[in-house]
Amino acid sequence: FGGLRENLFNRFGLPRRRTVEAREKAAAIEGQDLLGTKIILYDKTSRDETHWTDMEAVITEAKSLDKYKDVTFVVVKDFDDLSVAHQARTFNEADAVVMVHGQHMANAIYAVDGTSFVGVGCSGTVPLIGNPRFMELMDSNYKHVSKCKEDNEDDSEACTVCQDDDHFTMTQAAFEKMIDDVMLINA
Repeated sequence: FGGLRENLFNRFGLPRRRTVEAREKAAAIEGQDLLGTKIILYDKTSRDETHWTDMEAVITEAKSLDKYKDVTFVVVKDFDDLSVAHQARTFNEADAVVMVHGQHMANAIYAVDGTSFVGVGCSGTVPLIGNPRFMELMDSNYKHVSKCKEDNEDDSEACTVCQDDDHFTMTQAAFEKMIDDVMLINA
C-alpha cells in the first residue's frame, strides 16, 4: 500500500508529509507568517445524493469566531469539476477533510500522512475510509459524525440533524465541536 501511495505522490509531484519548512514556504507565498490549519469541506449539493444543506452558513459563522482565525475553510462544490490532478492537490494540501460520505473519499489516498478525516451524514454506517487498519496505513485519523441522539439537547456532541434520508443540517454548536475535535487531533 505504501508503495502505491509513493508512486501516486511522485506521479502528481505531491509531498508525502508536510514539513515546517514547506508550511513556511507556502505561508510566504500567501503573504502570511505561518499557515494555520486548512480544512476541506464538501457538501455534495451539486449532486442528487445525501448532502449537508446549511454547510456554508455554519462555516460563515465559524469564520467570524476568534478561535478559528488561523483556520482556512475551503469549500469544494463539485469534485467532478476538478481534474484528477487538482483533486489530488486539494486532498494533499488539507490538514483535515470533512465530507458527506461517498466515492470522493477515495481521494484520501493523496492526503499527506497525519491528515484527519471526518465523514458526516445521517447514517451510522462507517464507510471504508473509517476502517481503523486503513487509517493506520495512512497514518491518519477518522471521526464519524452522524444523527444526533434524542438526548443531545445541550449540543454537547458533534452530530447531524436529519431532515430526511438525503438531507441534513448541523447546529452551530455541533459544527464547532466537530472542528474543535479536528483541531485537537491535529495539534
